[in-house]
Amino acid sequence: MFAYPLTMCIILSIEYDRGFTEIQLLQIMKRQTIQLKLFAVLKAHMPVDADHYPIESGMTVDQLIDTLDIPKEQAKLVFINGRKADLTDILIAGDRVGVFPPVGGG
Repeated sequence: MFAYPLTMCIILSIEYDRGFTEIQLLQIMKRQTIQLKLFAVLKAHMPVDADHYPIESGMTVDQLIDTLDIPKEQAKLVFINGRKADLTDILIAGDRVGVFPPVGGG
């Protein structure tokens, strides 16, 4: 593999653990976008480019929610690539992110 700064190596390691091949990693690094899905009342915050939403390297879920102007208490459940995530999780280019509001009922 190529020589990268430490931060990039950590991110590449996370992506590799998620099952990406080295070729896919290089493609992902070039595009730096995620696929974003917002559900229920959060759909009002859905950006036009949600299928290829641009992110900054090292962006967390918390920063994404701030960028989308979603109140923190409304982002109750977050999934990254089908797995439950925390607000402190770092987003990686190519991730599929789903955000759900609190669910009520009875």
